[in-house]
This record gives sequence, C-alpha cells and structure tokens, in this order.
Amino acid sequence: MAGTARLADLYPGTEGSWPHGFTLHGNALYFAAHDAQAGNELWKTDGTAQGTTRVADVAPGTASPFDSLEQVAFISAPGALYFLADDGTHGVELWKTDGTPQGTVRLSNNTSTRHGFRELLGTWSQGALLFWSTDDELWRSTGTASGTGRLATLAKYLRSGVPQWRGAGVDLGGALFFTGTDGEFERLWRSDGTSGGTTAVGGDTTVLYTPTSYTRLGERLLFAAFDAGARALWSVDATGQALQRLASVDFVEEPYRTPVAAGGRVFFTQWNFDGDSLSMTDGTPGGTRLVKAFPPQFPEVHPRLLTAVGSRVFFARTAGWNRDELWMSDGTEAGTVRVKELYDATQPVTLHHMVAVNGRLYFWLSLPGTSPARKELWTSDGTEAGTRAVGPVASPSWKVPSLSNTAVVGGTLFFTVESEDGPPELWKCEGTTMVKIRTFGASATTPPPLRLTPFGSGLLFWADDGATGYQPWRTDGTEAGTVKVKDVRADGATAMGLTGFLRLGAKGPFVFAASDGASGLELWRTNGTAEGTVRVADIAPGVASSSPAWLVSSGQRIFFPAWHPTSGMELWAMSWTEEDAEPPTVTCPEAQVAEATSGAGAAVTYPPATATDGDGSPTVTYSHASGSGFALGATEVRATATDGAGNVATCRFTVTVRDTVAPALECLPAQSAVAESEAGVAVTWPEVQATDAVSTPTVTYAPERGSVFTPGTTEVEVTATDASGNRRTCTFEVRVTVGAEGGSDAGTPDGGSTDAGTSPPPPPEESSGCGCTQSGGAATWLLGLALLGLLSTQRAGPRGSAARAGRPVGGAHPRVSGWADAGRSSASGALREA
Repeated sequence: MAGTARLADLYPGTEGSWPHGFTLHGNALYFAAHDAQAGNELWKTDGTAQGTTRVADVAPGTASPFDSLEQVAFISAPGALYFLADDGTHGVELWKTDGTPQGTVRLSNNTSTRHGFRELLGTWSQGALLFWSTDDELWRSTGTASGTGRLATLAKYLRSGVPQWRGAGVDLGGALFFTGTDGEFERLWRSDGTSGGTTAVGGDTTVLYTPTSYTRLGERLLFAAFDAGARALWSVDATGQALQRLASVDFVEEPYRTPVAAGGRVFFTQWNFDGDSLSMTDGTPGGTRLVKAFPPQFPEVHPRLLTAVGSRVFFARTAGWNRDELWMSDGTEAGTVRVKELYDATQPVTLHHMVAVNGRLYFWLSLPGTSPARKELWTSDGTEAGTRAVGPVASPSWKVPSLSNTAVVGGTLFFTVESEDGPPELWKCEGTTMVKIRTFGASATTPPPLRLTPFGSGLLFWADDGATGYQPWRTDGTEAGTVKVKDVRADGATAMGLTGFLRLGAKGPFVFAASDGASGLELWRTNGTAEGTVRVADIAPGVASSSPAWLVSSGQRIFFPAWHPTSGMELWAMSWTEEDAEPPTVTCPEAQVAEATSGAGAAVTYPPATATDGDGSPTVTYSHASGSGFALGATEVRATATDGAGNVATCRFTVTVRDTVAPALECLPAQSAVAESEAGVAVTWPEVQATDAVSTPTVTYAPERGSVFTPGTTEVEVTATDASGNRRTCTFEVRVTVGAEGGSDAGTPDGGSTDAGTSPPPPPEESSGCGCTQSGGAATWLLGLALLGLLSTQRAGPRGSAARAGRPVGGAHPRVSGWADAGRSSASGALREA
C-alpha cells in the first residue's frame, strides 16, 4: 500500500531480523532484533533508516541476552527503559537504558532465587519500579544498583509432587494410579491412601518416564511411557507389581486422540512418517496389533475422537482439506469402514465431539463455508441408512462441544448451546427430538453451563445466570426444575473451582472444588440442596487456595492433588462412608381440568403422583391437597417425594378450574303496545331474569329497552353473559298496533309511548270494545270479531316466517283502536346458547 515501506534491513539477505517487543519510550521505539554481528539485541528507531540503531551489545559477540526469557518485555518509566537480560556472566538480571551504550547498565546482581527472572512483570509506582520474580518475590528498583533489591517473598517456593498439567489419576482395584514426580522425572505412582503405600511403580528396576493415556481394561491399567528413550505401551495389574511391556508405539498425546476400551479391547491411534493408523490390544503382547493403516496424505489423516458404542468404535478421519468422514471399526481391517458420506464431496465438514447414547452414536459437525457457518447434531447406528441429522444447533462453528458441556443420563443427551449473539442455553435430546430446557443470562457475554454431571434422572452442573457468576445448579430436564442449588459466594463472584462433581458411591453426595470468598478454592460437598451444600475442609487456611486439580474415588477414599503452604502440591486422600444422597424419582399426573361450581372455584380431586426409591417407598406431600378448593384459573401443584434418608425430589403439574357453562335464562312472553301514529312507540318491559352458579350475568337486549318500535311485530334478542364470557340467548316478540287516526300525538316523532302489557283506554259506551264504532247490528259486530280472529291467526303463523330480531314480523297490523294483544299469545320465543 502507498505509504508503507521497509524502514531498514537489519539483517541483509533472507534470514530476517525478527523484530519484537516493540515499546515506545521518549521519542523512540525500542525493540529486540537479530543481526549477524551481535545476535538478538536491543534496538531503537526514530522512524528513519539513519535513526534505526542497535542500542548496545549486552551479551558480547553473537550471543543473545534474551534467550533465557519466556517473553521479551520492556517497561517505560521516567528517565529509563527497564528490561531483563543475560550478559553471559551474571545470568538474567534487571537492566536499564537511556538509549545510549554507556547508559545501558545492569541494576541487580547475582539474584539468589531458584528460578530467577523469566519475564518482566511490574509497574512504576511511587518513584520506583516494582516487579516480580518467578519465585513470587516482590522487587523494587529506583534506577540505581544500590536502590535495587528484594522487598518481600510473597510465597515460599515449594517443590510439588503432583504436576497439575497431567490428567487425573485412575482407580484400579481400590488403589489410585497417577502421575507423580520426584523432582527429576515424571513417573507412574500407586497409592492405597497411606504415605507408606504410595510408591513409584517399577521401583528402581523398571523406570518408566512420562506416563500418559491411562486406560482401564478389565483388571489391568494400560498406559504409554518412555523406557530407555523409546515410547511403548505398557500394562500393570492392581498391585502395581505385574508390569508388562506390550509393544512399541508412536503415541500422539492429544485431547482428541485418547485411547478407548470397547468389547474387551483398547483401540488407539498411532502416527509416524508412513501415515496414521488405528491399532488395538487385548492387553497382551500377542494381542496388540495394527487394525488399519492409512497412507500418508496432505492434510494428514489423524484418526481421532475414538468413541466406543458397544463392541465397536467410531472415529473421525480427515479425507481432505476441511473435510472429515465418519468411520467405524469392529477390530478387523475389513470391518474398518467409512459409515457414510455425510455431505456432497464439495462441502467441507468438520466433526466434533462424539458420545454413545442407548447403543447409538451422537455427534456434532460444522459446515465451514456456509454463511453463517452451520452446526448440526447427527446420530448413527453404524449403517448408512441409520446415519442421519437430528437437527441444527444454533452455535457458531468455533464453539466446540466436549465432555465438559455434554452428559448422558439414561437415554437422554444433555448439552449446551452457545449462540453467536444470544445467551447460552441448556438443551436435551431424546431420540431425534431436541428440546431447549433453559436460557442463562441475557446476552452472549454470559458464559455457558459447564461440567454437566448425571444426578438421578437429571444433572448437577455449574452455571452463570448473568448476575451471580458460576454457582452449582441442578435440573430434572424441565425449565421449572432447573434451579440454582446455592449461592456459594454471596458476593456474586464465581465460586467454581477446577474440578467437576464427583459422586461418592452409587447414591452418595457429590464433592467438588469451590470458593465462598472467605476461603480459597477448597473441597465442598452437596446433596443437591442449599442446606446440604457445605465446605468439607480448609486445607490452605484463610483466603489461600488448596486448588484441588482433580478428584478420583478409589475404594472408600477420595484422592486429589492439593496445595498446602508447607508441602506444595501433593496427593491428598479423604475417607468417606456410604450414605444415601440420591433423591427419589417422582412423576406427577397429567394437567387436571375441572368445572367451577361457584365463584370460589371448585373442589378438585386429582390422581396421586407416583414415587419410587431403591430403599423403600417415599412419602409424597402436595402444596395443594387433592379434594381441596382450587380458585378459578390455573394453580401449580408441587408434589414433593421424601425418602427415608431425607432426600427430596419434586415435580409439578397444573390444576385448571374453568367456567364453561352459560347462564340460565328465562325469556318473557310476547309484549304488546299501542302507538298513536305510524312513527311507533317507545316500549319497555320487565327485566329478564338470568342466573349463573359462578358469577352474576349481565343481560343485554337488541333492540334495547326503551327503543322506539314501529307498528308490527319485532323480535327482541336477549343475551346473558357471565364473567367468563359464556353466553346464552333467547327471543320474544314486541307487537305494536296503531290507535285511532288523528290522535293528538299523531304528528310527534315517536307517536307517543306506552308500557307493553297495559290495557288500552276503555272504549266509548257506544263502542263494540274493539275500538270501532258500532254502526250495524250483531252481524256487523260478529263480522268484526271474525275478521280480527282471521288476522290474528295469520299473524301467529309458522315460527320460520318471523323476521330477525329488531325487525317487524308480518308487516303492519290493521289499525284497530283500543285493542291490546296482551294475553292473546303467551309464546316465550326461542331459547338458545351462544
């Protein structure tokens, strides 16, 4: 790019000067670089070729003053630049420079510490440089030799016998086998839990160095170790006496190439320049042999992720650049085959963690090159047809599952999911169904659940809810049953130690490492309750940490390496006795639904929860007793099963009391009214009565009471609605007739009003009673009655001929003054439920 150019060629040619440790001090940039004349020395530059010069030749000749350092570092301080260097005579000491050869001087002299200085870690404070030695000593320098010296020893150096970077020990026949060191070599050791019974395997006759890859095979322990410079596979019995060399091996100790036992054999991979291979052993020299060799290729084959499923072993094999294949072996070359081509040959595939569940293999894979990079969970029974995707997993490809964030309980696979832009989640898979259990925290910065450990039918694990740091949690596989066991640290800081959870016996409590803030990382125990989560011992008193690195149960002892201020990191043991900390298994009935019997709800009787325990029948109690009253709505019932040892387990179900019955409703008979004109009349009627067992119904009318009804018959719909929204309707008729023409109210908008069901004004004395003037004899009067009866018969015709609610039925009635229809028809109308 324009403006970017080489400043200086410090080491002409193709070697390169390897500049590093850039630190700005004053008006120059200081760094370490290599040249042919002085080796790796201190340089500075002002940004020009002429201003780029070596400051001094601290180690005369081509020797390098920085070769003994773990990292080259410079600290800029007032008046000088400080650094560590070895001039070839005094060892690694503190130096300073003002940028000139004469101003580059040594400050400390013949440091009497075991490990001296390996990296400059410090800061300028209160007019001096404060810095630390590798032996945890605090030093101070004012910039002069006389003002440079040790202030205090922060921790006494102690030689440790158990290297923390090695894996956990292994129980074999009630004894622990582990990697220990006598200060010179790492060797295989055996312990029966006593000081006298803790010895190096092989004694002084067979010295095996750097043992790794511990794998149990029946009653023997297999491991790889160096013997006289050669790496070999060895076997030893539980006594530690019967050592046997099985074969020379080219082991590669990697987390993903761990040997695995399957079908009475141990499978392992080897590497050499002739290619990778899969091998196996039955624990004897003659039964240790090659299974299948893979020719050398680029990239390398590297069979890895060996996982036992029954007597077979599955593994991943690299077939090409960013392309893995799923393979399987039954221990024969012919039976070592590719299971299936998971995707088209053009699609990169990377296989991750594998685990066996109920005789099937489950594994994760990612698909590099997809956008965004997808990750999926797959399962296989070892056949092409039985190898299929379970579903996508919303984790970025670089979030790799492992033993720490997966666990198998019965036929359920538990695992964590870390999305790229959301909080972590706990999931489970049963068969081919994946279900999210719970989300932790509110953002992607929340760390995921770790060290998932089977606990009954659920899990015990470490989790951070985004507010209190890592604390112990448990789950029964449901969201409601996923709860924090205890805030071990009340200050909200992380309590998690280096270990997972170790169960003592088949049903005992768990032990783990944690810190409550008052003490450091120490040994704790839990039975899954807050009350049962307590510290076992404070090995390193006060705020210091004993930091148990791993936990192994062997016989009736727990073995673990721990640090003590007088002995360093050594092997510790603690005895334990069998106890029952296993909660019972409790299963709740299905959700219950009942009909309300009153406004208070209903008394509900539900089926009992079922509870089992290996040591008897647990007692089950309920937060709401069966047969008691339950309010309207949903009520959660918690069933708690308690066994004889006091362990508890809970499940939950809901009882829902609902109101689905419509109110009872009794409609009115037909109502009649007389209007004084065609404009109609406002009609009211008695309130319709509605009743309900749960609430007081609301009654509405269409048309409403007091509405103007035009002459004719109009259907009124009555609706009763209770508090739960249940409705019932019925109808009745309002019949309006028009009085004598020319009445005083004939011109008003509504023609007057009347109450339905009242009698019209009495007819005149000369009247026939129908509102008509009598002008003839009896024949005329009888004719009027017959006509009125005929019209009434027509008006009370079939129900289906009536108009809908609010509309006149049968058109206008003849104007018969002084006649009321009340009592002529007592039909109550149709009753129906909405």
